This record gives sequence, C-alpha cells and structure tokens, in this order.
Amino acid sequence: MRQPVFEQKVTELFELFRDSVYHYVVGILCNSAEAEQVTQESFLQFYQSLLKGVRVDNRLAWIFRVAHNLAIDQQRKRGRYEAMSPSVWDDACERNPDPNLNPEQGLLHHEKEQRLHSAVARLTPQEQPCLNLADTEGLADRR
Repeated sequence: MRQPVFEQKVTELFELFRDSVYHYVVGILCNSAEAEQVTQESFLQFYQSLLKGVRVDNRLAWIFRVAHNLAIDQQRKRGRYEAMSPSVWDDACERNPDPNLNPEQGLLHHEKEQRLHSAVARLTPQEQPCLNLADTEGLADRR
C-alpha cells in the first residue's frame, strides 16, 4: 500500500526538481548523458530509501546530496576532473552571440566573459561545486 504513495510522491518531486538537479550535475560532469543518468539514479535511490523506511526530513537536500555523490563517483571512474578549457569556453560564447549588441558592447561583453573565465579557473575543486549549486535553477527561491 505504501509503494504507490511513495511512487506518486517521488514522481511529483522528479517532475518539479529534475531540471534543477540535472543542471547541477551537468555543471559537475560536463556531460549531458551522464548527468541525465545521475539525475535519474538520484531519484531512484530516494524512492528505494523511502521503501526501506528511511526517514528523510529535507527531501530536496537529500536528493542533491545523492546526486552530488554520484557525480563525484562518476568523475572518479573517469579518473580525472574535466575542467572547461578556454577554447571550449570561447566556443560556447561565440555560438550564442547577442545580435542586439553593438561592436563596443560586444567587446565589453567579451572582456567580461574573459574575466569571469579567469575567476572560475582560480576556484579550487571544492569551490567549483558551490558555484554550480548557486547557479542551479530554482534554488535561489528556496533560501
């Protein structure tokens, strides 16, 4: 009897928060397919824990913690941390140019992006997930 109730609740949470969890995980893994797998596995582990009778006071924090741990495990399997190289960063910026910017605004925007990239590159491996979490869609509303 409890299984359908848990299934419905986890499905509702999945629908509400899967994009936020996915964006957080893709920020760690830089791989959309792996991030999708980790996101799904996080919610599956949540469901299995509920079935086992585990008490979860803060469901969203629990899911994010599991997602984070699974993403770190996935990185370890790869054997390295894949930081975004300057060329990848530049390509991403060039693919989405803002057509509304005049040349001066475009130059200022490019300089700002370079400063941002430089600052992110100086973050420690422990600080980088914090930046990803702060940037994850939907979390700012829950502070």
